[in-house]
Amino acid sequence: MKIVLAAHSALGGTFVVGSHHLARELARAGHAVAHVSTPLTPAHWLRRTDPEVERRFGLYRAGGERSAEGVFNYVPMGLAPWAIGRRFVPRANPLVVCLPSLRRVLAQAGFDRPDLLVVDQPKMIGIERVLQARRLVYRATDLYAEMLDDPSILVAERALCAAADLVVGTSTPVVEHLESLMPGRQAQLVENGVEFDAFTTPQPAPPEYASLPRPIAVYVGALDARFDDAMVAAAARAVPAASLVLVGPEDAAHPLTALAGLTNVHRLGRRPYASVPGYLQHADLALLPMSRHGANAGRSPMKIYEYGAAGLPVVATRTAELARRALGYVHLVEDADGFAAAARTVLASDADALAGAKRQARDVARQYDWAGRARLLLERLDAATAR
Repeated sequence: MKIVLAAHSALGGTFVVGSHHLARELARAGHAVAHVSTPLTPAHWLRRTDPEVERRFGLYRAGGERSAEGVFNYVPMGLAPWAIGRRFVPRANPLVVCLPSLRRVLAQAGFDRPDLLVVDQPKMIGIERVLQARRLVYRATDLYAEMLDDPSILVAERALCAAADLVVGTSTPVVEHLESLMPGRQAQLVENGVEFDAFTTPQPAPPEYASLPRPIAVYVGALDARFDDAMVAAAARAVPAASLVLVGPEDAAHPLTALAGLTNVHRLGRRPYASVPGYLQHADLALLPMSRHGANAGRSPMKIYEYGAAGLPVVATRTAELARRALGYVHLVEDADGFAAAARTVLASDADALAGAKRQARDVARQYDWAGRARLLLERLDAATAR
């Protein structure tokens, strides 16, 4: 099949998201795959000093590139930003009116009239009319309207649900949200996964770890409004002999004030995706401190299974979705005091208990390898279109 994925992040950046994994696995399975990210607009020119924005401009200027697996990776140039385009949704969306024509670029790359279009970025509403794929999947990975504080997203989602042959959510709250937009139809649950081999193949210890006291507790991901720095601060005070390592970019709009003065908290900033398994494999505990931001309720965090594949027990904020999954290696807590107590207890466990938790975590994560997620998505699509 010729498959196009329309997603929010271009391949090759710091963060590797679900659409990237799906694109890779679908290509490995023998499909011709293109990955198109949210278009640049003239407004992005003002931010061209940002390395990620410049990388996206490079993909646009080059007319796309092929990944090692053969995925065609392209960033288009739209006419207007979403802030303007959303006023025209769902009738039109100038964000997907691109220069040069997106349809023409993809046709030149071998994706004229694709067999399947998978959209997981509702801001790209209208791309289904531009590409005219034979089948359409809307794959929602978050409660986007809450995450972005943008009710116009709901208009785009409702239109995508109406047009799609299959509607998929990566968590039960997202599935329930999608079904509220299309009464009488069912959405399918296909959770996020893990690149299992990448996180289980032994990696060298990161150089930063050489000077850190053990045990080491690690968090990998964005440090933004969905991250609860007060929970990390409580854990740092509860286990002062431990090193708490935070790997990921910080959001200037949400300063980590609770961490001020804590000498056992180490903020390393961005690190390449390929180095992440090493940061996990040589730690003793993984952290997932989620704030009460509304978008966290719908999250299907890939890091839960990445942590598991690396053999780490996890302390995480309780959500209904994580409680439903009942992952034995994940210790769910309600607040900062519970987070600190759980971190202290896990780090004090004996070697046999930690070895058992490691085996259990890897056994669970193995079931969510991205190759299986890609097969499941196509199976659900075939079943839906057969009906």
